[in-house]
Amino acid sequence: MRKAILNSENRLTDIRTEYEGVHKSVEVTEEQVTDFLNKLNNDYHVFYNDVTKQFFFTKNISKIKNDLRVNRDEDLRNSDIYVMNDIWKKWTEEQKNVISIYRQDLRDYINNIKTIEDIDLIEYPKLPDFIKTI
Repeated sequence: MRKAILNSENRLTDIRTEYEGVHKSVEVTEEQVTDFLNKLNNDYHVFYNDVTKQFFFTKNISKIKNDLRVNRDEDLRNSDIYVMNDIWKKWTEEQKNVISIYRQDLRDYINNIKTIEDIDLIEYPKLPDFIKTI
C-alpha cells in the first residue's frame, strides 16, 4: 500500500510504501498517485484537507512567476534601446519620465505578485503609445 507523505502544511512531499518516522501520511490509490504525478509535473502543489479528507491542487506560484519573469525580462531588454544615449536625448522630459516609469513598472511587476489571484488583478505594464519600433 502506498501513502502520500505530507509536511506540516499538509503539502504532498513524497509517495512511498515505507513511511516510518514521517510527519504525516495518508493512504492513496494508484489512480491518485498517477493524478498527483501528472499535477506535480505540470507545476501544481498537492495538498490534503484534513476536514474533507480530500486532496486538492494549487498552482505553483514560484513557477508561474518564473514564467512571467521570462516575458518581463524580454520586454525590459526590448526597451533598452529607448534609453540608449543617442535616442534618449531625442525624448522630451515628459517622455523620458514615462519611459522610466514603464521600465520601473516592469521591474516591479514580479515582486508585486504574491498570490495566484494577483496575476489577474495586477495589470502588466504597457509600452507607452508614443514609442514606435526603432
